[in-house]
Amino acid sequence: MAGIGDHANPGSDDGDVGSRSGRKLAAAFGGILILAFGLLVLVTSFDYRMGTLRQMGPGYVPAILGATLTVLGVLVVVQAVREETRIGLPNMRPFVMISASVLIFALLLERVGLVPTVVATVLVASQSQAGNRLLAAFLLSLVIAALSWLIFSYGLRLPMPAFAWRF
Repeated sequence: MAGIGDHANPGSDDGDVGSRSGRKLAAAFGGILILAFGLLVLVTSFDYRMGTLRQMGPGYVPAILGATLTVLGVLVVVQAVREETRIGLPNMRPFVMISASVLIFALLLERVGLVPTVVATVLVASQSQAGNRLLAAFLLSLVIAALSWLIFSYGLRLPMPAFAWRF
């Protein structure tokens, strides 16, 4: 019986991402995501004119990319499930935290400005992996925010305020 603080045998097949079945499950899940995104791109591309190979329309390249992603997604899923594995739940923390960071960026950029948005985004994204220290993530977020502000405001001259308060 495992107690609090006990660590699983590193070579065991207990379903976490470090184990063989956990890696295969993560690969299958990734393949399903690639497949779904490929199908979405492919179906959406049919709303645009395809054209011909000589005169490609606006839907031609997205259709090719969507088809390619769909095939690659199928190949990844087939490869991942080729051997028999015990299915467990994947670690959803990285998916949730990265998705939340993208959502935070989209919601905050126009409301609070580039610097606070980048700081918040990096802090949330850094928590996608357990064990990351908050102070290190905060210092990293400050560096990335400063670089982002320099690149977008001065280098590219985009009209993006560093700080704003529009709620």
